[in-house]
Amino acid sequence: MKKLLFLLTLIAMALMFGPTGCGCGDDDDDDNGNPSIDDDDADDDADDDADDDVNDDADDDIAWEWIPVEGSMCRDGSATGVAIRRKTDSDKLVIFMQDGGACYSESSCGSNRSSYGESDMIEYASGFLSGGIFDDTNAANPVADWNVAFIPYCTGDVHLGSQANATVSGVEGFQQYMGHENIKLMAPVIAGEFTGMTQAALMGTSAGSFGSYMAYPVIADEFPGIDMALVADSGPYVDDDTALAPCYQLLLRFQWNVDPAIPDECADCTQADGDGISNMLLWLAETYPDAYFGLFSSVEDATIREYWSLGYQDCTEEIDMIPAEDFTNGLIDMRDNFLMPTGQWSTYFIGGDTHGILPYDETDEDHASFYNTTADDTAFTDWLANILDGGAPLNVGP
Repeated sequence: MKKLLFLLTLIAMALMFGPTGCGCGDDDDDDNGNPSIDDDDADDDADDDADDDVNDDADDDIAWEWIPVEGSMCRDGSATGVAIRRKTDSDKLVIFMQDGGACYSESSCGSNRSSYGESDMIEYASGFLSGGIFDDTNAANPVADWNVAFIPYCTGDVHLGSQANATVSGVEGFQQYMGHENIKLMAPVIAGEFTGMTQAALMGTSAGSFGSYMAYPVIADEFPGIDMALVADSGPYVDDDTALAPCYQLLLRFQWNVDPAIPDECADCTQADGDGISNMLLWLAETYPDAYFGLFSSVEDATIREYWSLGYQDCTEEIDMIPAEDFTNGLIDMRDNFLMPTGQWSTYFIGGDTHGILPYDETDEDHASFYNTTADDTAFTDWLANILDGGAPLNVGP
């Protein structure tokens, strides 16, 4: 019942007001042009020294550096930035967009990070940012010797929002859904730190995957002359309305104000009933005909099925997660009839209901293993390497 009331409330707000935009520059802004918030300590992270290495004892090739990004904003209004790891002899760059759930209700916001500063970077550098694609000691890693830029996730909007001072029932204070606005600020900072690159790849897991499609044109524009690859991990915008309901798409578009993140040229991406976000994948292939793209997913991803459950039966029936069969059918249909005909998309689908692979070393009940996953006699790392090498599209799995 709570889910249904939440949906009805959002529908009413959408019909009355529509998206209100990022709110930048209104009368409630502070001296830096940021929307006013209640927390006087919101900008504490902005004073971090951009030149400090996260690990001062590490040599220059493996030390993570924290770069504050002026004007950036997490969900609680605090400033954030990007983390980078340089390889002095490399002219290749991975840009990774972090995962972390979503915030649109009391329960979902409660488990979603609302801030990310340098202290969080220090904690992650020894844990999360040492496995999978971040492991620069494993020869099986296709990007072991690449530079890395890490885009943290602290906005609750899967990196897509342009909505300041939003409210969520049961959640204290205003929510700053500024994920897309952050991407626009971070892209030139990353490009400025990594000049002279000859190859680049944008990758994202979960929330980072869903946001990567819209971030791609923003970031690609900062690296002219490079056919940047895209690898989306566990973020499939399927075209099947039974799995990804148009009403659910519409609700989140209004809650986070997603439309500014979608290129004006992709007219089919924002249809009146909320449908169309899957067309972004086709638009990318058409707009960047020399680039190559990849999508990984398990065929019964339990995490995505839970989030998409709000849209079940046209947002009228409350369930814990959409049926596995609906998700699987949508995923396979997307591959066979949507992505493969482009001649640019590779897919790697595995059995089970795990969620995420790029940053994970060990196999557990929640995640797939970056180094130990094989399907159809093809190792995941080989599939990834094929995309980065510009090989013919390779579709692995059921």
